[in-house]
Amino acid sequence: MTLKNVTYLTILFLFWSCSKSFGNKKEFGNLEVYYSKTPIEYVNGIGQYFKENNLILKHKHSVKLTSTADSFVLKMILNSKFDSLPPQKVKALTFLEEDIRQKVFANLNFKIEICDANFYPLNLKH
Repeated sequence: MTLKNVTYLTILFLFWSCSKSFGNKKEFGNLEVYYSKTPIEYVNGIGQYFKENNLILKHKHSVKLTSTADSFVLKMILNSKFDSLPPQKVKALTFLEEDIRQKVFANLNFKIEICDANFYPLNLKH
């Protein structure tokens, strides 16, 4: 496992899954990708990215991919045990965001948003 994968995996351990209905759902092993009005090729791209980078956890976890006419947002759920991200996790999350932007979205507008279990964005303290 590369350092990049270890970093990604530690980020994902901070995140938890949800079990509510948030639109369409596509499963990639234990990863649930919720989406609506987002082209399926990007949903598949996120699933494939997580798979290729060993980011799918041993338990069910969920993300939600949303889009507008000019951007994409990947919403990731923060484990309720945490109320903030340590500085090194913020840096790793920034790296993950840039890597996904390049590899999945071909440098289109893309960002990762940290959310609660209902995919509402969190105001995190750093």
